[in-house]
Amino acid sequence: MLTWHQRPAELAKMAQTYLDSPYDDIKPTRERIRVCRYLYVSDSKASARRELKDADVLSLVKSGRLDAQIRPGETRDDMTMDKLIDRGAFFCGDAASVYEQCKNFWEETGGFGVFLLMAGKDWGTNEQRARSMREFMTVVAPRLQKLDTLAKATQVIGPQTVNHYGQLPAVTISFGLRNIQDPKVALAEMLRVTKPGGKLVVCEFSRPVWAPFRQVYIEYLMRALPAVARK
Repeated sequence: MLTWHQRPAELAKMAQTYLDSPYDDIKPTRERIRVCRYLYVSDSKASARRELKDADVLSLVKSGRLDAQIRPGETRDDMTMDKLIDRGAFFCGDAASVYEQCKNFWEETGGFGVFLLMAGKDWGTNEQRARSMREFMTVVAPRLQKLDTLAKATQVIGPQTVNHYGQLPAVTISFGLRNIQDPKVALAEMLRVTKPGGKLVVCEFSRPVWAPFRQVYIEYLMRALPAVARK
């Protein structure tokens, strides 16, 4: 079961429906439930608000992923970063408060197996984004490991938490490699944690090196594909 940005009470109902569903082979468990939240660690909630004030909220809202946060009488155009933070769509603040937000979220939903973190490449500066992830991995994630079912999730979020050398059956990344500062380091880390005989899958646009095919590919990608998508 995979969910995005529903409120905790809605997630709890969805999870229970999933757990109560009949099965033939694989039994539904909370360890198989994946949830998602935007997360940003700073020195305080006030500093997080300042650093996130120029983030592109409009594209997030227009995508429809945050519709669960829109209240009666509001439209997508009414959504602001401050509202999304106040309503729990964004977990932000200092490391201690972010941990409490994650913990409360876990308790309100009844628990889950995988916690997906989302971040924006326009959130603050490069240094601030790196600090945010570093603070989460070194301060927040180790504490989350003590939560029952979430422990499995925090173990696979990053190498700073648990050494998963050669243990994961599959590692995937979809259209995210382009946003990583050092792709070679990222790929090496993915390979490090993939077990022998496992799968490492990277889904990403490329630039063919053979000129004739490169021209065809670019024409397809930049002209034909958008035209098909508009239809």
